[in-house]
Amino acid sequence: MAKRRVVLTGAAGYVGQRMFEELSERWDLVPIDVQATTRSGEKVPGIVIADLTNPDRDAYRQHFRGAEAVIHLGYVRAPGLDATTWQNNSDAKFWAEHQNVALAYNVYRTALEEGVRRVVVASSNHAADYYERLVWAGKLDMVTPEMPPRSDNWYGWAKAAYELLGFVFATGEVDGKKLEIVQWRIGGPRDDDIDHVAPATSRSCTARWGPTSRAAIRSSRPSRWSRRSASRTSTASRSSSPTASAATPTASGASPTRARRSAMPRRTTARSTSPIRSPASPGRR
Repeated sequence: MAKRRVVLTGAAGYVGQRMFEELSERWDLVPIDVQATTRSGEKVPGIVIADLTNPDRDAYRQHFRGAEAVIHLGYVRAPGLDATTWQNNSDAKFWAEHQNVALAYNVYRTALEEGVRRVVVASSNHAADYYERLVWAGKLDMVTPEMPPRSDNWYGWAKAAYELLGFVFATGEVDGKKLEIVQWRIGGPRDDDIDHVAPATSRSCTARWGPTSRAAIRSSRPSRWSRRSASRTSTASRSSSPTASAATPTASGASPTRARRSAMPRRTTARSTSPIRSPASPGRR
C-alpha cells in the first residue's frame, strides 16, 4: 500500500528535525525549507527549496499537490533574533511576525486550493502568555476553553493570529471548501520528558506542561502527555497524527483548565499556520 503524502514546512529547522526521521518512515514526506541544510550543516534528505512567503502560489503549489496533510513549522526570523527571543517587542520583531502571519495564509490557501485535507500548525503556549502573567500575580486562577488567546508580545500575537486565521479556512467560507485545522501549542521543544518534571516545579505553562519527550515530538503517535491531556479537556488534541480523523468544530462546554495548561494542543476544524522568510534572513525554528 502506497504511503500517504505529507508536506513538512520548515523541515530543516529545530522542531522539524526532531520529528523528521519518524515522519519520513511513516509517510511519503515532502520536506520544504528555504535552506538545504540544518543548523549543524547536515543536508536534509529530499529537501525542496521553496520560498513560501511568495504571494505567487503557482511557484510552489505543485509540492502540495496530492498531499493528505501539511505540517507547518516554517518561521521567519527578525535579523539577529529567533524563536527564543519571544519577549522582544521591537519594531523589527513585529514586522517579522507580520510576515509569519502572511506565510500562514499562503500555506492555508495553497492547501485549500490543492485539495489537502488537513493542516497541522505549530502554534505556541505564548499565544496565551498574558493569562500566565495574571496567574503569577495572583489576579487569575483559571483559564477556560472559551477564553480567547491573549499575549503581551509580538511572537504570541502572531501565534494567536495563526489560530484565528485558520478558523476562517475551517468554516468553509473560503472558496466554499472546508480545511481541517489542528493548532499544536508547543510549550517547550526541548530534550526533556514530562515524566521527569516534578509537579510542583512551576505554575508556568512552559515549565509544567510544555516539556515533551524527544520521542513524542519526533513521532506522529500521540504521546502519554497528550493522551492524559485529552482525557481532561475537550480542547486537547485527540491525536498528533497529521492524517487522523477530524474533531468537532468547537470545544464549547469543555471543563475549565488551569492557566498553566494553556500550552496544551488545541484542535478544531476551524483553526490555524506556515513558513516564511524575512527579507534579511531565512526562517528557521
